Amino acid sequence: MARDDRLGRTRTLLLIVVLIAVAACGEGGPTGAASPAASTSTADPLDAASPAASPPTPPAFWTLASRALNATGRLRVIVVGGSPDELRIETRASAALLEGILTVVCVEGQAYAVDGFRATPWPARWTCGTNAFVSSLRRTGRPLEAWNASIPVDTSIRERVLPEGRDRWRWEYVGRSPILDGPVRATLIMDAATGRLLSGTRSDPSGNVRWTFSYTTIFTPVQLP
Repeated sequence: MARDDRLGRTRTLLLIVVLIAVAACGEGGPTGAASPAASTSTADPLDAASPAASPPTPPAFWTLASRALNATGRLRVIVVGGSPDELRIETRASAALLEGILTVVCVEGQAYAVDGFRATPWPARWTCGTNAFVSSLRRTGRPLEAWNASIPVDTSIRERVLPEGRDRWRWEYVGRSPILDGPVRATLIMDAATGRLLSGTRSDPSGNVRWTFSYTTIFTPVQLP
């Protein structure tokens, strides 16, 4: 029995020595060493990129669009699937064209129907240029070259702005046209950095329309023939 007790105590002491040695090796090892997983990990470029800015409110969206148009002084709108098929917007003047021929000119608060070299004024005062462009889109879901209070506006209008990728915003419009007696849906894509419009769509009971926008196309200044 005495011999067994001594063997038991000896084994216990050996175990304690081994544990102390292991602990000492751990304390003597290099400090600050990265784990294998940490040393081989790389940062994800998408994680490093800054998050996209929150989209603006609809009024702020249109403030940006107006500033972009006024900064360049001109905007050409190509209409696919509708008539007229081109709009030319300047800061204070605008025009509609069909197959390259002037049909409407709005200058100095007056709109004119154009037929060749003859220009017939429309009754009342009209808003032209940037303000007409913005007002018509926000009240009818389509861009117009001239605007005043006599134009029927949509009802039940709703606007919202959503992110479109990391560097674009999408304006969405929903309303009901009293003229077409049906729903209207329109969208516009904006470059978030510049405020310039890139493209757009509209759908209503009469069909579908697409718009493309150019701020760099040179055109003849808007004026009466």
